[in-house]
Amino acid sequence: SFFMVGMNEMEQFFTQENANEGTQIDLFQIDGSKSEHWLVILGTDSDVFQMVNAKARRALSTIEIESRMVEDLSKREDFLLAKQHEWEIKIIAALLKNWSFDKEPTEENKIEFLTKAPQIREQINRLSIRRQLFTKTGSKN
Repeated sequence: SFFMVGMNEMEQFFTQENANEGTQIDLFQIDGSKSEHWLVILGTDSDVFQMVNAKARRALSTIEIESRMVEDLSKREDFLLAKQHEWEIKIIAALLKNWSFDKEPTEENKIEFLTKAPQIREQINRLSIRRQLFTKTGSKN
């Protein structure tokens, strides 16, 4: 039918389903050599990302109001920057679906890992927006 042909043409642009499933990426050592470890990351079109991003926006507006209680302007700025950084890590942790490490990928473990491995945080941030990784024919890494 005409509707089915139209859907097939449209499906080449769908990214949400694959963004929700995630894609596996290899982890590399600091020297550039490949490690035995991998991560499964979600895309920014995923339901999880959309939800945590909305929560972050709401939380940051509340934090802005809370910061007004801090009288010292430099401490207020430090407070705001710390809270923004905390939410940036929470958002990226939400994009991290699974990993090859022995520890369970709980929110707490993911936040600890991403806090102590900012290069991995940056890699997830950079790759999660690459929609071509989350299409039916997407290339990995």
